[in-house]
Formats: sequence, C-alpha cells, structure tokens
Amino acid sequence: MKHFYGLFLTLFMYLTTLVYPVNAQWIQTDGPCGGPVYGIIGSGFNILAGGDYGLYLSTDNGATWNQQVSKITLIRVNTFASIGSYLFAGTWGNGVIVSTDNGVTWASTALSNQIVRSFAVSGTTLYAGTLYTGVWRTTDYGATWTQHSNGLTDKDVRTIAISDTNIFIGTGGGVFYSPDSGATWSAVNSGLSTTDIRALLLLDSALYAGTSQGIFRSLDNGQSWTKIGTGLTTNDIKALKVSGSTFYAGTASGIFTSTDYGNNWTNKSSGLTGSKVINAFAEINSTVYAGSYAGVFVSTNNGGNWCEISEWLRNTRVKAVYLDGTTLYACTEDNGLFRLSNEVTNWISINNGLTSSNVQCFIRKETMFFVGTNSGVFRSTDNGNTWSEVSNGLTSKDVRRLVVFGSKLFAGTSDGIYCSTDNGTNWTAKNTGLTTKNVYGLYLSAPILYAGTSQGVFRSTDEGENWAKTSLDSNIIYDFAQLGAIMFAGTSRGVYISNDQFNTSYASNTNITNTDVRALASSSNALFIGTYGGGVYCSIDSGKTWVQKNTGLNNPRIYGLAASSEYLYAATNGGGVWKRSISEMINPSSVNNSTLPLQYILCQNYPNPFNPSTTIEYSLPLNGHVRLAIYDILGRLVSVLVDEEKEHGRYVVKFDGSFLPGGVYFYRLITKNYTETRKMLLLK
Repeated sequence: MKHFYGLFLTLFMYLTTLVYPVNAQWIQTDGPCGGPVYGIIGSGFNILAGGDYGLYLSTDNGATWNQQVSKITLIRVNTFASIGSYLFAGTWGNGVIVSTDNGVTWASTALSNQIVRSFAVSGTTLYAGTLYTGVWRTTDYGATWTQHSNGLTDKDVRTIAISDTNIFIGTGGGVFYSPDSGATWSAVNSGLSTTDIRALLLLDSALYAGTSQGIFRSLDNGQSWTKIGTGLTTNDIKALKVSGSTFYAGTASGIFTSTDYGNNWTNKSSGLTGSKVINAFAEINSTVYAGSYAGVFVSTNNGGNWCEISEWLRNTRVKAVYLDGTTLYACTEDNGLFRLSNEVTNWISINNGLTSSNVQCFIRKETMFFVGTNSGVFRSTDNGNTWSEVSNGLTSKDVRRLVVFGSKLFAGTSDGIYCSTDNGTNWTAKNTGLTTKNVYGLYLSAPILYAGTSQGVFRSTDEGENWAKTSLDSNIIYDFAQLGAIMFAGTSRGVYISNDQFNTSYASNTNITNTDVRALASSSNALFIGTYGGGVYCSIDSGKTWVQKNTGLNNPRIYGLAASSEYLYAATNGGGVWKRSISEMINPSSVNNSTLPLQYILCQNYPNPFNPSTTIEYSLPLNGHVRLAIYDILGRLVSVLVDEEKEHGRYVVKFDGSFLPGGVYFYRLITKNYTETRKMLLLK
C-alpha cells in the first residue's frame, strides 16, 4: 500500500502543475531531459536522484521522473542515506532533510544551514560530512546533532567509510581515521601522492581511495597506501562502488570496472551519452545505477552496457535558447544540443559529430548551422543532423557567442574575438583595441558590432577590425537587446540603457531585486530580462520600470531568453526550458483595476462546491509580492497559482481540479501585510 500511496501522491502533485491555463503562468517544456545527478538511492519502490535544483522521484524504476517541488526541495542535493523508514538527503546550504514516506515529502532536521557532501550509516547512527564544519553525528534520526571534528585539519568532508567504530573520511586535505566513532581523528596519508580525496570504499580489511591522481589501496587502516589501477586511462576518480564481485569506478571520462579487487580495470562506458563525468553509484534491487552530469544510467550486466533513464528528468543546465523560424534550439552544458520543432512535445538530441557536450551558443548562417562549445566551433550543413569541427585558428576553444555579419562569422571567446570569412574553416583574431579578451556577448546593430566583456562594452564600426571602449566600462556584460534606437545591456549589476550607441549609459533597475542580468529579449514594445536567481522581469516602458513575471517558474536561475511572436522561452540552470505567453505578461487579462480596492480581500471561490473548475478572486490595495497557493486537507502544498510581484488591483484566477480526488482543499493568499486562508470543496 505504501508503494501505491507514493505513486498516487507523486502523480497527483505532478498533474496539478499542468492544470492551469497555459497563458497564466510559466510552463516547463518536456525537456531537454537529463542534467547533473550527484546522488541516487532506492527507498521502497521509489528511486530518488539529487540534482542541481532539487529532488527527482521515480516510481517506475527510472522510466519517468517527477520533481519534488517545495521550498525545502528546490535546492541542490548532493547525497542520500537511509535508516529503516527514514530517508535522508544532504543539501547545498539547507543541511540535512528527512523523509519518512519514501521521498514524497520532506522536512528539515536540526542540522540546517550546512553544505552536506557525504553520509555514512552505522546501525541507527548517521554521520554527515560537511564542506566547512567537518563531521556531525545523530542517533535520533536528525532530531539532534553533535559535531565530531576534533583533530581534523581539513573540514571539507567529501566521503565517509565506516566499519563498526572505525571511521575514515576523505577530505581536500587527505584521509583521516577515527578508531572511536569520530571522537578523535588523525591523518593517514602515507603513500598517497595527493590529498585530494573524492571517494572512499571499505571492503573487508581493504580501504580504497579515489583521488584526483588515481586509485589507492590500504590494507592497514590507512597507515600506508599503494597505488593500483592498471587499465585506467584517467586518474580523475569521482566515485567508487562494489556490487557483488564487481568494482565500479566513476571518473571524469566514464565508468571502469574491475573483477580482481581493483588491480586491473576495463572501460565500461558503452551507452553513456552526454557528459561522461560520473558522480555517484547506487545498487537498487541488484541493479546498478550511475548518476552523471548528463542524467541517470542503469546497467543490468555488471556494466557491460548502460541505458539512459532520464525521461522527464528535467534537471538540465540550459545555457541558451535560440529560435529559428518555428524551431527552438537548446544549448545545454552537459547534454549537447537539442531541437524542438513546430511546438511538438519531444526534444530531439542532435549531437552526431559533436565531441563536446557543453554547447554554449547556436546560430544559422544561410543554410548552415554553427554551435560554439567549450571545445571549439562546429558546423552542420544538414540541419543539425551531423556536425564537424571548424576551429582552425582559434587560440581559445571556449566559444561563448556567435554572430553573423554579412558574409562574416564572428566568435566571442575567453581569449578574444575571432572572424571567419570562409564559413568557419579558418579564423583570424580581431582584438585591436580590446583591453580584455574575456568576451561574454556579441551583438550586431548594423553597421555597429558590440562586444560584452568582463570590462564593459566595446564597439566596432569597421566590422571588427578595431574596437573602442564605451562609457559602460566597469561591469561584466552578458547580453544585449534593442528597441528602436535604444540599446540595452544585461550586466552583473543590472540593466543599462543607452540612446547613443553607449557613448553614454545609465542603470535602470526599478523593482529589480536581483541585478545579475544574464539574458535579454524583446518582442514588439516589450523588453524581458532573465536574472540568475531572480527569474524573469518585463518592462513595457522601454526599461524605465520592471515587473517580475515568475508565476509557475520554480527555477529562477535564468541563463538565456528567446522570444517568438507568441511565447517567451527561458533557459534555466537545472530546470530545462520554460515558456510563457507574451501577450499575457504584457496585457494580463486577469486584472481589473477600474476601481482600485481600499483593502486586502480574498473572496470565497465560486462555484463552491465545484467540479472540476472554480474561480478565485482577490484584491490588493498596495503593490507587492503575492503568493496564492493550494493545499490539501493535510496541509501539504498542492500547487502555486501566483508567486510574483503584483500591482494594486483586483485579480481573477482560474483553478482546474480535473485530476484531483474529491475532497476538502484550502487556498491561501500571502502578502507582506496580509494572510488569509479559505476552504473549498471539490466534488467527484
């Protein structure tokens, strides 16, 4: 029954994110799938994966994944552990969180505000390794914790191995050993060529250490170490695991296995796609799972081959989105390039020939496509089906932006600006006048070419032959946009506006609470910015004032924006690609300000009872942040209808409960000065 309850509630929470009108909030597209996975664990019939921006749960052996969306789970999850029915997750900044229902819901423990990197379990005792404060221990399932770091000279605890009262930890300063359950620690590094320890594994009397310089083994509790690993083609070890008689090593270049206690290794990376950096392993029901920067992979034959199971694992780090007609392209950091054509639901991977999974930009030039990666420029002459590298002449292959200027192609890199006159076959540096070569953005407003750098905006009026510094010379410039003759720059310190080609410029950040502006896009008379941590803002007065537009967007870390005539698309760090109706953001039909309210009001929904939809009205006498959320009878968050800045006025929100079971639900309005909750009844 526990399995069916978990499956039902997970499906319930997922479906409630889809039942609201498309034009009323951000909607997550169906991908691209994959993304970084740092930890994996099985709990009951469920499998959980921890990523850059939260927890993902699968109830069908990894065939599909659903993000666990709540304030406590929308954080990076590094590691997992379990004790009986208690499931623990170590997070980046929120300490240890705990679940008693196989990962469906989570609560904080007493160890909070910590970066937790590792766990180990001994009976009913849980040890947690943190980034800055060493080792912590709990014997009451997280209710209380005690610090156990006496003798540790390095408190960056990345991995823990335990056998009875003997505990070993791996840190950035080597291996430490405690014979007394963590009361005291001493360094045990004799024979190690590095103190950069990433993974520890205990098997009988042997202790294995995975480091940045290979694998080492100790047979005397760490007093002496010997390097092993014949057959390893990389020394960059990230994870170690043993399953039966097979050893697994996760590296920066894929997976290796050994059947002779680590003496000899064989590359077993067949089936791995995207980034080959392996962060974690887990054995669940005799099946081995691997978490990489590209997603989750499974092997049922001792690593003989691996199958990706990342469908609906929308944890992808998307660096940029580009529209080419009705086709949308997503450049990802770990999974390569994806294409979404004609608004179909499935993203298609188009990486044949790409030797880098870190794609940073895309552009079309006539009938050819080009992408910039961290390994150079690649060209396709068949609509992206196949790619070949064209990087001759580039001294830096970290290509961040591409621009077409007539017959020329320009590339902005970490080592300057380059130009190709033969469709990328050859490149020539064009850096005259640049005082820095650290280029983040390029923008063409013919006949002027603009470069965004780590030292502001540079301008060229002669097709890149010479560059001149502009008035905006102190910020990191990520992106540009234009409305008529007005230029906009997205910087590390907000939005800057210029009416004279950046001869002069000024900041315009009214109502912007997060000024790390990574992306800009324009549509008609509207301007949009994407911030890293503050989500999306819209201006309809040429950048004078801004309104946050984040309803439904549970990942506010924006890397890129693209606008069609109908939708704004947002590339997020750890949440894939999202979209929202532009017309709704510019002219929200849900607002009625004909008579401004004098007080806060949350009206009773109507009709009530309802089946399946109802209407909720509320009034605001003041501008401010508004959150309107739905909860079930147990107080669990079902869905968020509104979560953004709103101007004073009257608002109408539709709620559709088609996929919910009948019963009592609550809706709550929260503002800075007002909170009210009302009850509604869904009949089925």
